[in-house]
Amino acid sequence: QALREADRNNFESARTILATTRANLIVSPSYNAQHNTVVGLMQETEDALQRVQNRSEYESGGRAMMQEAVSSNTYQRSCYSKAGRAKKFQTSSSSGMQEAACKSKGFP
Repeated sequence: QALREADRNNFESARTILATTRANLIVSPSYNAQHNTVVGLMQETEDALQRVQNRSEYESGGRAMMQEAVSSNTYQRSCYSKAGRAKKFQTSSSSGMQEAACKSKGFP
């Protein structure tokens, strides 16, 4: 959403979206436990906030950085979602750990 808003020159709206995301992350149990994934997401969010301060900052690498973050997070989510595990995109180690975790929780 923030990327779309920035593309429309709505930098204030983009900053609001990112600030809300940052606030939600700060109070999340995963961030408080310092899980690497959430800490990384926080860093990406803070970087994006810096990149949507103005059009110049956005065009000098901000948009590319934000698009890369969106793409990589979308790709990761599509490959590792519980509903549709896509084993062909996972390493055998990752797939094995995911299967073991599911079995330990009583899932097939």
